[in-house]
Amino acid sequence: MIKNNDKHMILEKPVIIDINNKVRLSCDIYDNGERKTLYFEVDKKYEKYLCYERSDAFIISILPYAMLAGQDIYCETPVTEALLHNINEVLIPTLASGSKTKYKLIKIHADTDNSPIRGTQVSTGISLGVDSFYTIYKTMDSSYNDFKLTHLLNISGKTSEDNWAIEKVANSLNLPMTFIITNVRSLWKSLHKHTNGYTNLGAAYALRKLIKTYYYSTSYDLSKFTITRGHRADTDQYLLLLAKNFTTPDFNVLMGGIPANRHEKIMTISDYEIVQKNLSVCISSIFNCSVCWKCKRSLMEFEMLGVLDNYREVFDVDYYLNNKIEYFGLLHIRKSFDELTKPIYNYFLQKEPELLIQAEKQLFEDVENLSDADFKNKYGVKNPIVDKKRLRKQKSMNVNKLKKLYKKLSKKV
Repeated sequence: MIKNNDKHMILEKPVIIDINNKVRLSCDIYDNGERKTLYFEVDKKYEKYLCYERSDAFIISILPYAMLAGQDIYCETPVTEALLHNINEVLIPTLASGSKTKYKLIKIHADTDNSPIRGTQVSTGISLGVDSFYTIYKTMDSSYNDFKLTHLLNISGKTSEDNWAIEKVANSLNLPMTFIITNVRSLWKSLHKHTNGYTNLGAAYALRKLIKTYYYSTSYDLSKFTITRGHRADTDQYLLLLAKNFTTPDFNVLMGGIPANRHEKIMTISDYEIVQKNLSVCISSIFNCSVCWKCKRSLMEFEMLGVLDNYREVFDVDYYLNNKIEYFGLLHIRKSFDELTKPIYNYFLQKEPELLIQAEKQLFEDVENLSDADFKNKYGVKNPIVDKKRLRKQKSMNVNKLKKLYKKLSKKV
């Protein structure tokens, strides 16, 4: 056994343990000398599918954290040879290269195992969002038999009260459903926003005796593939790199949603009754609140695409139509950094310019007059302090531009 210190992580042998009517694939990990227990929890009936013979699922889940800390990983249990090769020889060196990356060059030390682990199911994650519904409908009726969707997987950090809604949809689709809980995000709290790809693929690997192909749903089309910001896994474009390197001879990772963009996905799924009754984009509830930033953006997007009425069962469409200034304010807040908001802003700039101008005026007034709490509630933003600061700077820049334009025009006169 290698001695614990802050220069590496140690993964002990994975084990399966009973937790009431659940089972966990569990692994003790020594991180900077501190013992942490990472697990993947499923219903008892899925125990036979948990892969305790390899360290694969755990390596994938902790890889970004180890690279950011610059810690080598040592495994007591073998790693699939193709996976170890891909990570050590391709993925890690690629992510650690370039001037903008925060990843450090590390190495995984482990024995290898080539014996096949024969999963049979073709699976994808289900969240009831646009991306997951699109992947489901595109793969359920695939003309390629070996790639036709046969199973659904939901990955979360804890037991969710919303599982019933997801299970209802799975039953309607006539597809078996597995819920898997992992605590990786709570063990490394500060980074979970940027590690979704690793978390979801690690969880799929935990059920490797069940799954042979896993579709990872993307939020954007991948036409602008890049790894220059390799420390951010929430950009989606660089998930192609993960998919390639986490694929082994008996476990295939594919990207769901290529090459469609967000708008094409919405148009594809908007006619399905099950989507109209169950689509959920809300950041706070399975029942769309219609006022958080995701709900607001979606409602404006639906109107832009001409499918707004299709979603009356799951959104408060009338409230949106009667309070557009409030919604358009969000366009001004997010258009500078949210790629999905930009085309919506441009659309309404052409269709309802006066209302958009009123919304901007009201927004700047609210920046100065509303408390942070009231501003957050009105516009559905997560961090009102940061947003207010950015908007004040934006307003100041707009004023300076107008002053320069006025001086220029005065000189001509």
